[in-house]
Amino acid sequence: MPSANRNSKGVAMSKNDNTLKRALSMALTDDGDAALPFSQASSDDGMMAAIAQQMQVSMEKKKKEKEMKLLQAAKNEMNKLVDDKAAEFTECVAEMDGIYSDFQFAHASAEDDIRKLWIQILEEQKKLQALAIAKYKSNVEREKRREQDHIKAMTHARKACEDMQRLIASLEPQA
Repeated sequence: MPSANRNSKGVAMSKNDNTLKRALSMALTDDGDAALPFSQASSDDGMMAAIAQQMQVSMEKKKKEKEMKLLQAAKNEMNKLVDDKAAEFTECVAEMDGIYSDFQFAHASAEDDIRKLWIQILEEQKKLQALAIAKYKSNVEREKRREQDHIKAMTHARKACEDMQRLIASLEPQA
């Protein structure tokens, strides 16, 4: 069995653990400067605490990097979605504008057709009114002629009656 060193708590440490300690003792600090090697007099507990702190800093840094990558990916995805929806909205607005323009054109055309029909109705109404006035005048003239003809006929009938009366009176014996 390989020989094992023991730390201050009596926990066996392998040769690899000692190598790891030395490597970590040369680890970089947060601002990029090389840390001074741990002194040989420091305890194994201090070494383990430094290693744990260094690992925690490294894990926090990796966690922060992952979070930043996740946030950046979410931001990119959100921007993409917003851009897509904005483009879709723009297309919908353009389509609605086209539909509304078509509606306005069709409505204006229908209004023009309706106006033409009203003008035709007005012209026909004027013609009908002129025909009604002409018919009324014609009826008045015919009524005058009929009345005059009736008066003449009555005059002839009266004269015929008078002539008949005279004839009867002339044929009667005179006494």
